[in-house]
Amino acid sequence: MRHRSRSRVIPVPARYVLLAVAAVAVAACAREPRVREYDEVVIKRSPVEAAFDGSGAAAAAPAPLVWQTPPAWQELPGDGIRLAAFRYEQGDRRVETTVVMLGGIAGGVEANVVRWLDQIGLQLTGDELAQFLAGGEQITTGDGMPLTMYDFTRLASTGGDSILAAVGPVGEQTLFVKMSGHESLVAAARTDFMSLVESLGVVGGGTS
Repeated sequence: MRHRSRSRVIPVPARYVLLAVAAVAVAACAREPRVREYDEVVIKRSPVEAAFDGSGAAAAAPAPLVWQTPPAWQELPGDGIRLAAFRYEQGDRRVETTVVMLGGIAGGVEANVVRWLDQIGLQLTGDELAQFLAGGEQITTGDGMPLTMYDFTRLASTGGDSILAAVGPVGEQTLFVKMSGHESLVAAARTDFMSLVESLGVVGGGTS
């Protein structure tokens, strides 16, 4: 007597079927190339940086400035951003000085000093920076403008460029006078730089 085998169909709950379909879909997605999106980062130059390199616009001065150009310095024409510019050469070495007026505090003295340190390849610790800022030399122009001069040639020698900078408020604006170039020539031109700074004045007098 022969027996016939019967195949049994075992019902699968619907939730297991859905899970299996979802697993296959995830696996298929994993093989598909992904499109990655990136946010574009735009680095904006500070107002002072833009003013000194000629790529920005300075605030209008409260009144035209006057000055006395040191002997042997070449006075260059202003460009609307730099109120004045000067060049001094000795052999194959050169220093350039710029005079810029910007609105408000223009980032603050400390931030600009840190930026100038970076330009000449120097970094200071927090204590060293505080000491350097505290050692700024006070200068009063003949017109009564109070400026502070920072002499970067007094820091560790890099064998390259250095900076002299005088900064101070003029009314609701900030005046920047900056000399940069080979450190030996910057140091040699220090007296002339101070003479220029001390000769600065506002046409008509007064600083407010």
